[in-house]
Amino acid sequence: MQPYIISGFPGITFSENAPDFTVGPFSDSDVIHISATLNGTDLFRDVRVYPDKDKNVTIRTKQLVRNYKPQKDPNVFTSTVVDVLLLQVDYNGKNQSAICRVLSGGIDKKVLEANWSWWDKWASSNFLTWQPQVLDTTPEQPQRLHLAPTLHREYKVESTLYLADGRKVTKTIAKGVAPYYIHEFPTDFNTLWAAYCNGQNVILRPFDVSATGYNFLPDITLPLEPYYKNRGGVPVAYDVFATGYEFDDNNTPIEYIKTFVQRYELRAAKYNDVCFGFYNTLGGFDTLMMQGQIALVPAGEVGTFTNTGVETELTNDYTSCWEASTGYIDNRRMAAQYQDFLKSTERYIYREGKWLKIIVAEYKIKDITRELNAYTFKYRLAEKNERRYYERTELPELEPPVEFCGCDRY
Repeated sequence: MQPYIISGFPGITFSENAPDFTVGPFSDSDVIHISATLNGTDLFRDVRVYPDKDKNVTIRTKQLVRNYKPQKDPNVFTSTVVDVLLLQVDYNGKNQSAICRVLSGGIDKKVLEANWSWWDKWASSNFLTWQPQVLDTTPEQPQRLHLAPTLHREYKVESTLYLADGRKVTKTIAKGVAPYYIHEFPTDFNTLWAAYCNGQNVILRPFDVSATGYNFLPDITLPLEPYYKNRGGVPVAYDVFATGYEFDDNNTPIEYIKTFVQRYELRAAKYNDVCFGFYNTLGGFDTLMMQGQIALVPAGEVGTFTNTGVETELTNDYTSCWEASTGYIDNRRMAAQYQDFLKSTERYIYREGKWLKIIVAEYKIKDITRELNAYTFKYRLAEKNERRYYERTELPELEPPVEFCGCDRY
């Protein structure tokens, strides 16, 4: 009996859910070697192995890729090919091989063990995010979505803007999404809709519909309806979704598909908003806006040298660290998001229009059911930078009489 593939791969899998690759049965006289490559780079090659008691050879795929972290930069939007893993078993001049595409991350294994074909359908109709499907956001908060379709479908990604006067506008933001790519789309309000609102005389100050919203248009008295109509309305929320078709061999559309709708409800920015981001367990990038207190708590040690009774400082390992709080968390979906943030090993903070990688040194979670909870954590920048720089400007000459209030200079 010739060896055959006993357990193979689905078309795509997560690194932490990758199934074993088993080939067999082999005879005692077979000389067996195994090889593995990831994106064309050898992980190992022509390693001699021996069958188990059942005369099979099994490669523990998850052990090869579970800690694999693709090189990603959240400051760059790009579409990348899903990583390709090739496993091969050679014996007596013959071989059995299989290819699997691997996404970094993992989901509840009970779902995949029940039916691997479920993934193909799911990946083509869901964005790679665990964010709540209805999410509060500010116009300035960076947002993005990822899509990794596995079936040959022709997609277009669209967004619908809702205005307070009842109007809605839909536009296409991307077309021609190819399968087995991770496609990345900016979905923040400023990128998608700020230019449109400026051109249509729509007020850019958002209508705050969040649960904690309060008067969002200062110095304007009720009723507000005429105010909206005279100025083209106020943006309330916007959706992002993808639609497409699967085609048969004759290039005839045979199935229409639409992803779930990701809805962003606009709110006014708060003085204590701080934006964090992280790569989630689906391989996508999620962002969080936290309103809790942040305190600078530097850490470090000073290295000294003593010579003839005189001590001199040689090194100073001063490192800026911050203690942060999520602020009160008012629903379970957001609690899960903050927990995912603390589980991740790829976390960032958004400063001055750029994502900076951070290291979370410690965190504290105490989650009590049916109570408002807040999580705390301590972080520092991954790239240490204690240097300073700021622009100086020309000062005008002082003209008499000169008064210096609040201090005695003489």
